[in-house]
Amino acid sequence: MPRLAVITDLGTFTRETSRPYTHVVVAGGRRAEVLEAHRLMSIANFRHQVECYKQGLDTTGVPLTFAPEVVLQWIVDLTRDVEGLEAKGPITQDTVALWQATNWSADKDRAIALAHSDELFSFRTVRVYEVATGRLVQQRTYAPMTPQIVMEHWARRRSIRRRRAGRRTVARF
Repeated sequence: MPRLAVITDLGTFTRETSRPYTHVVVAGGRRAEVLEAHRLMSIANFRHQVECYKQGLDTTGVPLTFAPEVVLQWIVDLTRDVEGLEAKGPITQDTVALWQATNWSADKDRAIALAHSDELFSFRTVRVYEVATGRLVQQRTYAPMTPQIVMEHWARRRSIRRRRAGRRTVARF
């Protein structure tokens, strides 16, 4: 199988394929506000699970059928996880930019669309390169925002996905 190699200013990205890719989408540097939003949501989720388990219910309200000692161990583990996340404190720095090829495309417009997709929202910088020359086609850098804005963005995305899924499941006669 042929091997594609794109030599860029960030390094070399490779892929073994027989498809004729012309562009590669590269992303790097996890955004601090996204990481902080994940941390806050994890803390809230773990606390919710602990409260449910203390009442003898799973997170959907169904009674638990596990042995009490197993549930007690879950409560201890989740409480320890919450304390660990709280002890770390807020995340204020982006991660080191380890660049990774996230998508390959045979079309420039499709590559740019992939670079703007919600899939890459958690990265600080997203770039599109030509495979043949390694030339930078486009770079997108996200501005800083608060973790609350990130969580609102996720909530909007989730509601849109649910609405779309609901439309697909409606029977058509």
